[in-house]
Amino acid sequence: MIPPVPPPASPGTQLMAVLRGLAAARKRAGLTQHHVAARVGTTRQTVTGWEDGTRVPSAENMCRWAHALGVELRIVQPSEKEQTP
Repeated sequence: MIPPVPPPASPGTQLMAVLRGLAAARKRAGLTQHHVAARVGTTRQTVTGWEDGTRVPSAENMCRWAHALGVELRIVQPSEKEQTP
């Protein structure tokens, strides 16, 4: 018997916080998803997926997205206590 295929992993909590922050920055800037898509070089549907968490942007696209909005991405690293040996 073939085991069931697990559902795709959902984005982590920190990543979702970054995506929500980028969506909020877009709205504050008065830009539509179409505007962001044009600046990043993707489609509006892809930006929608990034914002609702059904798609995960590559690191390069996240940087392009942040640059298009004039915001800085901050990468949160785990503390030494949280790191595994």
